[in-house]
Amino acid sequence: MTLKAYLASDALTGTATITAIGTEPAPHIRIDTTLFHPQGGGQRGDRGRIGPARVIDTRHAAEGEVDHFVESVEGLAVGDVIEIAVDPEHRREGARLHSAGHLLADAVQAIRPGLHAVAGHHWKGEARVEFEGAVAIDEAFEDDLAAKIVELVSAGLPVRVVGDPQASRALAIGDFTPVGCGGLHVSSTAELADLNVTAIRSKKGRLRVSYDLG
Repeated sequence: MTLKAYLASDALTGTATITAIGTEPAPHIRIDTTLFHPQGGGQRGDRGRIGPARVIDTRHAAEGEVDHFVESVEGLAVGDVIEIAVDPEHRREGARLHSAGHLLADAVQAIRPGLHAVAGHHWKGEARVEFEGAVAIDEAFEDDLAAKIVELVSAGLPVRVVGDPQASRALAIGDFTPVGCGGLHVSSTAELADLNVTAIRSKKGRLRVSYDLG
């Protein structure tokens, strides 16, 4: 099993021991402890480097392992102790998009308590949060949501991971109810000043709110 150090640490660099190397379905490496966040929870997998290998994606694998997909495994061997480094720009983009999704969910539920978030997808160009509940969506909803987002961003609310990182990890924004989450985030809503709602529509009985940053 891979120790998922990213759940408790914001570090982007460290050392690890290679525990397995594979070539199917693509070249990949497993290490004893990882700072790389695997794709999941609506957030993309981290990129970076493991020794000389460029990590292009990170995914969960069977039995608690993590696969780090690389361009090549040449020059690497099981047992090697290597330096690992997460791409900081790719990490920050993913963290900001994920935190923005949680902020959007809290904002919607604050202005319309009859709605509750049930799903999120936090990829650049595709970001959205989906809600269920019987609430009329009109121009007032759009105006109220825009105002609430400005309020929450301007307040610079803390964005905190609470609970046991390995067992009951959750995300809390300000005084909003914590939500179970294994993703990575910014530290304050002030870092999301460029959050924009790009579309609001109903689809398959759900309300979908799309958003972007910048």
